[in-house]
Amino acid sequence: MSLLRISIVIAGLILFGVNGYLYAVSEQGQFIFFLLGIIVLGIPHGGADLLIASQNSRNSQRKFSKAKFNLMYLGNIALFLVLLLSFPSLGLMLFLLLAAYHFGETDLQGFITESMAGDIFMFIYGMFILGLIFLPDFDKIYKGLERLHPDVRTVQVLEWINIYNTVILGVISFSFIAIGSLYFFYNKHLFKLHWRQLILLSLLSIIVYKLPLLLSFSFYFVVWHSLISLNNIICYLLLDKSVSPVLLVKETLTNSLIALIGVSVLGWAAFSMLNNSDLVLYTVVGLAVLTAPHMQVMHRMYRQLN
Repeated sequence: MSLLRISIVIAGLILFGVNGYLYAVSEQGQFIFFLLGIIVLGIPHGGADLLIASQNSRNSQRKFSKAKFNLMYLGNIALFLVLLLSFPSLGLMLFLLLAAYHFGETDLQGFITESMAGDIFMFIYGMFILGLIFLPDFDKIYKGLERLHPDVRTVQVLEWINIYNTVILGVISFSFIAIGSLYFFYNKHLFKLHWRQLILLSLLSIIVYKLPLLLSFSFYFVVWHSLISLNNIICYLLLDKSVSPVLLVKETLTNSLIALIGVSVLGWAAFSMLNNSDLVLYTVVGLAVLTAPHMQVMHRMYRQLN
């Protein structure tokens, strides 16, 4: 259990206490926190994907082509963008499924075995976290998604989720507890090694459930996920000294600037035509487009680390 994770959870408990009992953070304040966090941590945590992919190839003793990587990376971004523009509801659903696995892979890195059971547990954990963030205030998400003009069937699904959000969250929570109990029953050694981290993740789940929607998402994605990912990336790339700290910083800042320009274009378009709540939605859509290939690179990195 790392000091970084403990520090973030303590910060989350303080944020929960302040917001709940001393001073409720306004929607404008939540948006500023979200936007600044995306710029400072959210986008940069994916800025070293080229270096990570190169390191993955070296560890696997495979030839790495920078040109091929860039072509595939940009191609994946373009394909996912087309999917989101053509079928926004399907694209967002696919992104959430991929994000659930990615979040589980990051949070549970180090005590999940490379097995089908481990993959299922990581995925259901990610769904549990996303459910805690999005389902309690799903009515706000529903109103935002309505502006994407979904088809009639999608509207019916969204209405159903909005009506039964508590029941759905209960089913996901029960599934997570049941699958987690079975997993650790057959992997008792992992439970004995990491039970403290499981307690920490339990506190994290309470924090994201209790915080309001945008603040909850900002805390989990921007603070928790991005900081932990950055820490894992730095350790991975600097472990064998094949990448210098100067190169890592330069690559991350350069790619982050490029990505920020792309997200800003979407944000500017939304700000010009829609309201602030739409700006949040379109910023998330922009992040979805950018992080689709990033999750593939990180998946290979975590396989190497495990």
